[in-house]
Amino acid sequence: MSHPHHEAREIALQALYQYELRGAEAGASVDALFENAPQEARPYARALIQGVRDRDAELQSELQPLVEHWDWTRMAVLDRT
Repeated sequence: MSHPHHEAREIALQALYQYELRGAEAGASVDALFENAPQEARPYARALIQGVRDRDAELQSELQPLVEHWDWTRMAVLDRT
């Protein structure tokens, strides 16, 4: 069995990808991720997801200068996640 933080990071990445693709309609997909996740991984996954979503604009402004010759909106969804 994997460490709960490892599993939580996987869940968070999958959930953030869903939010990036589907916006507000991602709720059911994200709920399904949590239903299938180990109980001990859920709190950390939720914290990661909320932290990224709360700081989205700040993270984009910090990362944009590091991405040479690309506009943030032109990047692949997985790369932005």
